[in-house]
Amino acid sequence: MAAFIRPDRFVAWDSYARKGLQMVLGKKSPFQTYAEYLRAFDSAWHSEPGKKITEYLERDDHLKAVEREGRFQRRVLDVCLMMVGNRKKFYKPE
Repeated sequence: MAAFIRPDRFVAWDSYARKGLQMVLGKKSPFQTYAEYLRAFDSAWHSEPGKKITEYLERDDHLKAVEREGRFQRRVLDVCLMMVGNRKKFYKPE
């Protein structure tokens, strides 16, 4: 619920995103708590993965203002982490 109300501060506690973040950070053991995961997500957001997303979305002139907001961009990182965490194997493009 918090991820919908305050997406600028919270992200969903998704198993695929957790696995993806674990892989991106090279972390050997799974996250034990949401607080640990959120700290790692925030760290990734403020480092290379988050910076690349921000740069890309700010560069695209076709995007709406809301798509340039940090809360939207954090959600993009969340979706990217889900894909890294192998959610894409369940996605079947038409």
